[in-house]
This record gives sequence, structure tokens and C-alpha cells, in this order.
Amino acid sequence: MTTTNLDHYRFEYYSQSYSPLGRIKQDELYQQVLEYLCQQLKAPTEFSLAKRLMTQYFSYLRSSPSPQIIVANSHKFDALLSQIAHAFNNQNLFFHLAINQNQTIAGANQQTYNLLPQQWDTLNQLPYISSLIIGPDFSFDTASLAALKAKLNRDSHLFELTATELNFQRLGQTKGILGSESQAQELRTDFNRRLELLTTLTAEDKLKAILALEADYYRYYDYLDLASVKLIEQINRLKNETLSALSKEES
Repeated sequence: MTTTNLDHYRFEYYSQSYSPLGRIKQDELYQQVLEYLCQQLKAPTEFSLAKRLMTQYFSYLRSSPSPQIIVANSHKFDALLSQIAHAFNNQNLFFHLAINQNQTIAGANQQTYNLLPQQWDTLNQLPYISSLIIGPDFSFDTASLAALKAKLNRDSHLFELTATELNFQRLGQTKGILGSESQAQELRTDFNRRLELLTTLTAEDKLKAILALEADYYRYYDYLDLASVKLIEQINRLKNETLSALSKEES
């Protein structure tokens, strides 16, 4: 896992309109995932559970401004979740947390990583982690779970997959920002200034500037306060409007 790989992931994931608030044709992707589940899960009860999981996850994606890196540890669902993660974007990173070698899963995809307990610190090296899925076949003691929660970024979500439903809780309220409040204000002011300049650009130049804004937003994410969420909402709205306008010009 190198910085280059992470930079490539960040570029691919966001520049191709796969950020949660800016996801294009999300309903079509949702239907593709359900069709895939139907092919893979023949037992009605398993399909029903997986469908509820994906329905809730897509609902969460629509309202979350955070990057999505799926972390799963249900041995029953981990291979399936890995494949679904890659269906979202072929550069997606998938982390499977295993207690021992017997729980690791085979995977030829270079974006899939098995992590044993002594390797969990690897998660600290990532620029952002926003999802942790804890499955029914995996258990943490209280201290280990608390330590793992502490590694997640300040807008993280904890997912818990039970026998019948997916529950999640937002951890972001307990996290602080890096740097100072004044630095966060300066960054927000600079983003607003760059957003105002977009009105002077042609559609193609505007799209390039928006993608640069989006990349910088996630580059400085941990230094921005929670009020700055409105920035990424505006960036994604402008990006989708610009992409739509360019598509109409091409047609």
C-alpha cells in the first residue's frame, strides 16, 4: 500500500463523480448491485438480509459527505462485500479485519487487504477511513473495539451487521479537527473565493477547476470544521451541473 496507490484511489474515486453526494446514476448502480446479489445468494433469507444491508447502505451514501472505504469483518459476507465494494469503483480499497490466519479470505484483486490484529495500525496510515462494518461472526473485546474506533477519522461511522439488520452510528461528534479554528476559517474562505471564480470560466475549464477543488477539499479534510460540509455539497452540485451541461453539448 503506497502513497501513489492512495492518490490514484482518491483521484479516480472523486474525479469520476463517485463521491457520495455527487454520485451519478446511483439508482442504476443500486439495481446492478441487487441483480448481482440475486445471482450470488440463492437462499431467500440471505438475499433478503443482503438487500436490506445494501438498501440502508445506499441510503447512507446519499446523505454522507465522507469518503467511503469499506471495512468488513463478517466471514460469511466478507467476500461478497469485497466484490460489491469493487462494483462501486474498481479502485476502491477493501480491508478485511481477521483475528487469525484462518479467517483471512483469498483475493487476487490488489485493492483487497487482509489485516491481522498486529496490522490494524495500517489503518492509521490512510488519509481517511469512514466505514467499519462489524459482522455477526466477529467479536471484539471492549478495549479492542474502543482502540479501533479511535483510529477512524472524525466523521466516521460504525456499522454493525446483526442477524436481521444493519445498524450504524456516527462517531463524528466526538472528534476534533487538526490545526486551529482560524486555520479552518482561512481554508473555508479560500474555497469560497475559488468557487466564486468558477463563474468566469468555460464549461471545460470549469470542470477542471471543480475537480481540483474537490481534490483539495479531501486533501485538507481533517483541517476543515464540520460547517465546511456545505462546501463539498456545493462542489458536488456544481460538478454534476457542469457534467450534465457538457454531456448535452456532446449530444
